[in-house]
Amino acid sequence: MPLASVERSEWDGDHEFVIRPNCSLSWKGAKRYLALQTAVVLLAAAPMIWMGGWPVIPFAGAELLALTAAFYWVLLRAHRIEVVTIQGDRVWIRRGRRGPEEEVAYPRGWAQVVLHRAASGLDRSRLFLQAYGRPTEIGTALTSTEKEGFAEELARALGRGQRLNRTAG
Repeated sequence: MPLASVERSEWDGDHEFVIRPNCSLSWKGAKRYLALQTAVVLLAAAPMIWMGGWPVIPFAGAELLALTAAFYWVLLRAHRIEVVTIQGDRVWIRRGRRGPEEEVAYPRGWAQVVLHRAASGLDRSRLFLQAYGRPTEIGTALTSTEKEGFAEELARALGRGQRLNRTAG
């Protein structure tokens, strides 16, 4: 199963690529699961507290706090998207959850697609869009195979004889 999806759009020679991680759990679903987990922990702790085992309370609270923090952190990362827009003579990279939190622009004529291939099977490839020696990593949610395909497609979309630069390690 792919780690992310790339949605492509094209209009009048301009291109837009939206990269979003696959996420089967919504915020609402996570809240429901955490509420269920809280109920289970409290039901398990209630008899212990009733029998005088009040030291269970901080441990149950710490467990719920750690679980909630882990869910929050994972869902924040899973709902972050990247948008690469090639419009006219500019290339825009925008990242964020509800709106652009980070934005980088390059001139289309100088933009290069650079793929650093993984040195071994355990490493991940890294994909960059760069101009004037300023690289910006894109497609962090993609697998190495998906990055290769996306890199070639992005280089074609940039046009003007653009070639994909591949480097090892």
